[in-house]
Amino acid sequence: MNRREALKAISILIGGAITPSAQARLFTQQSDTPLGYEVLNKAQIALVAKMSDLILALDEQQKPIFNLVAFVDLMLAHTVALEERTVCLQGGDLIIAKSNHACTLEDILRALFDIDARQLQHILAVQELPLPEVEEAHKKSYLMYKFIFTVREFLLLGYFTAQQN
Repeated sequence: MNRREALKAISILIGGAITPSAQARLFTQQSDTPLGYEVLNKAQIALVAKMSDLILALDEQQKPIFNLVAFVDLMLAHTVALEERTVCLQGGDLIIAKSNHACTLEDILRALFDIDARQLQHILAVQELPLPEVEEAHKKSYLMYKFIFTVREFLLLGYFTAQQN
């Protein structure tokens, strides 16, 4: 898939045209991007980048033609309702806060990813509930996994959208 085809595919997914600033963000490496993101702050950008590294585990030849972190930001901004996006980003902030306490972001993410089938069933069942119905004891976990599942979906979508044939 060339750059033009990738833009068309992304604009279909988002449901509109890709603006020049969005295009610049998508096709600039994350470390080189001076442009602001729409919803992700600096710490959340680092978190999404680390999640991309862990979930996709791509070498240099497998990297997509566009910046996946910028893609996640655009998808969050344009396809997720404000209330759901706010809940999702709160989960990201909780993960970041956990990493500030002696554990690295990678260690925290690996612990959150490495769960057994019973835990996964419970997490998925809780994710089906609206936030007000979640027990107080499970709210932090609910928020963190809301972020993880949402970002994972967008990372995979972005990666496979950008795959070259």
